[in-house]
Amino acid sequence: MGLRGYDAERAFAGFTLFSPLPSSNRTVYLIDMQGNVVHAWQMPYPPGQSGYLTDRGTLFYNGQIPNDSHVGRTPYKGGAALEMTWDGRVLWEVKHPDHNHDGIRLRNGNVMLICQKPCRTRL
Repeated sequence: MGLRGYDAERAFAGFTLFSPLPSSNRTVYLIDMQGNVVHAWQMPYPPGQSGYLTDRGTLFYNGQIPNDSHVGRTPYKGGAALEMTWDGRVLWEVKHPDHNHDGIRLRNGNVMLICQKPCRTRL
C-alpha cells in the first residue's frame, strides 16, 4: 500500500476510500491526495466490493459473511451491509444470504441490496 505518483495539475482534489486485498483484510482506509491515512475503520467482516462515505459523515459498508450457498461461494459475495460512525460504532446492520456485493442506503432510510438467487435451471 502506498502512493506511486501524484500530479497535482491533473488530479482531482479529494480523498480515496479503499480496503486493500486480500479479502481477509478488515480495515477500510481513507487517504488524502499525498497518500496519508486520514482515518481507518476496523470492520467486523472482510469487504464486499463497495462502500462509501454518506452525507451524514458515516461509512456505508458491504461486507462478506460466511455463506455456503452457490451465491456465497462466488468471488463477489457479500451477505452484510452496515453503517458505521467515524469512531467505529455500528449504527445498524442487515444480513441477507442472497446479498451479492453491493448495496445503498436510500434517502428515506431504507436499504437496497443487490441480491442473486442460485439458478435452479440449467440452460
